[in-house]
Amino acid sequence: MPFTYILIPLIGGLIGWVTNVLAIRLLFRPLKPLRVGPFVVHGLIPKRRSEIAAAVADTVANELVEIGGLLKQVTTPEVQHELTKSIMRVVEIRSKERMPSFLPEAIRILIMDFLCKLVEEELTTNFPSFLSQVVDTLKGKIDVRAMVIERIEAMDLDKIESMILGLASRELKAIEYLGGVLGFLIGLVQLGFVVLV
Repeated sequence: MPFTYILIPLIGGLIGWVTNVLAIRLLFRPLKPLRVGPFVVHGLIPKRRSEIAAAVADTVANELVEIGGLLKQVTTPEVQHELTKSIMRVVEIRSKERMPSFLPEAIRILIMDFLCKLVEEELTTNFPSFLSQVVDTLKGKIDVRAMVIERIEAMDLDKIESMILGLASRELKAIEYLGGVLGFLIGLVQLGFVVLV
């Protein structure tokens, strides 16, 4: 009889642990629907992938990434300065490339200086309003929600599984062990009923 006293809680612990291990695995596996008699077994995440993608996309688009705020980063003076410098470099390079070679060097330098000053003045004067217009146009064109859904739908399910298991491995192990502990405690309760009866 003493061996039975040990066996009941141990079997309960084993059942609790195995159940939680299976429950965690069934979040992801099987990746494709599998028919087992009258039942169809399909991992929760693969089965509801589209719904999960839509929910994640809604959260990202509505609460995490505000496209207007993101695009406003483009209109900061630092970014405008860097963009102006880049445009000026392109103007300088292109004007050197396209300048007719038959012109004397002094005239070419004079024309290039004039073009660079003209472009720089235009950028200094009109660039902030131009960038604001671009930002306003892009706000209506960029669909963060659709981009997130597309990326999640395109991700390999094995990659999603390894990513989630990697991020939550400690917590998932704790859930597995907790199943064993709870199963063991339930086994002790059952043992108590057996002893009382």
